[in-house]
Amino acid sequence: MTKRLLPPGRPNRADAARARWPLSVAGLTVFGAVLAGVMTPRGELDAAELRARDADGDGLCDTQEEVLQTSVFAADTDKDGFIDTEEVARKTSAYSDQETPLPAGMDVGMVARGEGGSVHALVAVYVRGGNLHDKELGFGLVLGESVIEIPPEALLEDASVSIVPASDPADVLVVIDIPFSSQLVHSFGSLCFYATLSSQGQGAVAAAAAIQVVSVDGIVHWVMPAQNGIPGMGNRGATGAGSVYAPIPVDGGSGGLPSEWIPGEVCYQTTQVVGMQGGVVIQEVITAECISGWDSYCKPNCATSVGSTYTTFDPGSLVGG
Repeated sequence: MTKRLLPPGRPNRADAARARWPLSVAGLTVFGAVLAGVMTPRGELDAAELRARDADGDGLCDTQEEVLQTSVFAADTDKDGFIDTEEVARKTSAYSDQETPLPAGMDVGMVARGEGGSVHALVAVYVRGGNLHDKELGFGLVLGESVIEIPPEALLEDASVSIVPASDPADVLVVIDIPFSSQLVHSFGSLCFYATLSSQGQGAVAAAAAIQVVSVDGIVHWVMPAQNGIPGMGNRGATGAGSVYAPIPVDGGSGGLPSEWIPGEVCYQTTQVVGMQGGVVIQEVITAECISGWDSYCKPNCATSVGSTYTTFDPGSLVGG
């Protein structure tokens, strides 16, 4: 296919950094004045309730770990000294002890799930030294070729926040769980939600992450990047190439999935870049197959997506500047 460029409208680093959320902690669960105001009617998070949903106490609730295929009962699935949430935040594999985080001052990662009638975007933040008072978060959506900045306060009313231990006790991990309506995904067919992390007064974004969710036959899927050691992948994830289309029904289970979908399998695709402009990237599907070894479901005609194209977003385009 001939390479093509998208029209103007690529993300502007300065624009993406305008509306940021002060990342500071009071007690265990309240972030800054803005979040404190939002949280007042609801009170602080119930720690007992969080533990009930998070059996291993790693900051990833059980439903999220089931999507990720990480252990519900071990905080550090690959036993490399870094709990699963820290590996999410620092963008390393939670399935392989051969891949551990490199030194960094701060980082942010994202994962997704369906639960409680909503799609959940989970933002995991790592800060070395534990000083959150000069750190800021920003958020945005990518719909097709449009990059839309979201005022942070618009996301916080129903968000939950927790703190979990990092591998170094001096460091801190913050987990922000943001629910949103699945209808947003079904209406657009595909969308990307991104988060940025920066230091106050620095201007430049220091770290960024994104998740892509798509609607397939009325079911929301998280387009999960392949990782080294990921269960059921064999050698497919060794290079980080390809994506797993993980169904994330908003009831948190298999309810509503078409009866003909194949249990114990998941749709795995590899793609190639055929066009890009700024952080918006056009991908063409070059292989697609149902692979076994997953506690999930695969659409039987997964392979028919070969040759199709779709847009993704590279959050690294927002870093620096």
